[in-house]
Amino acid sequence: MKKSIYIIISYLWIIAGLVGCDSENDFIVYDTNNSYIYFNTADSLEYSFAFDPSEVTSYTFKVPIAISGIATDRDREYKIEIIEEETTATNNEYDISQINPIVRKGLGFDTLYITVNRTEILKTEKKSISIELLDNEEFKQGREDRLKAKIIFSDIVIEPIWWEDWESIFGPFYIETYLKWKEIYYEGADKNLPSHVVGASKDANIPMYWDNMPTGKYATNEYFSPSLFMYLNMLKDYFEENEVYGTNPDGTKTRIKITIPDFVLT
Repeated sequence: MKKSIYIIISYLWIIAGLVGCDSENDFIVYDTNNSYIYFNTADSLEYSFAFDPSEVTSYTFKVPIAISGIATDRDREYKIEIIEEETTATNNEYDISQINPIVRKGLGFDTLYITVNRTEILKTEKKSISIELLDNEEFKQGREDRLKAKIIFSDIVIEPIWWEDWESIFGPFYIETYLKWKEIYYEGADKNLPSHVVGASKDANIPMYWDNMPTGKYATNEYFSPSLFMYLNMLKDYFEENEVYGTNPDGTKTRIKITIPDFVLT
């Protein structure tokens, strides 16, 4: 039975890789004798050390990698390259610990880890690292729109990348809202993975928390993340019971309110 399941999954990956679309929406056909690799994430990932205690000196980005093609019973290396002309971080500000990163045997998803270091210049300037997936003997380049990724980091207060997808609930970005959400929805509070990635890999994704929020069409959809909404109700209750004001860009103050729909969004 286990072998049958493995074969079925392998064929699903083949089917997923057979047809893709480029920016012109033309069909492209993949050679089923090859495996293809691409980033399974948005074009950019961003993090700020601004709310971290002073003793925090580094942060590790977890960049999801996906393949299409047949899964194998051995680890396979893939090739990445720093795009120097699009990278502003210096060598002492980041570390890609996996010089020869791998997709582990049997997996269609895995994770690239990039550690960035907290330096003094980050208090006034954002830094970035641009990376690209290249062909090698194991993998061909996959989706054209997912071959490059950008890592952005600073020590400046920034709106998290997921906020836009959740603005209908959180409202405008206020530091006060953000800090309270980090306090309530801390890492480890919720043991659940976003439902659309369950089973993708044993550690390609981590349980949800304030820095691992569902985005895109999965955001604000209670069906996909019911446990998260339990914590959102805690946030809503806090701001209803406590009169807290957020500061607007023009200096005016607005009382913070959290709006949670009483139905499941689709």
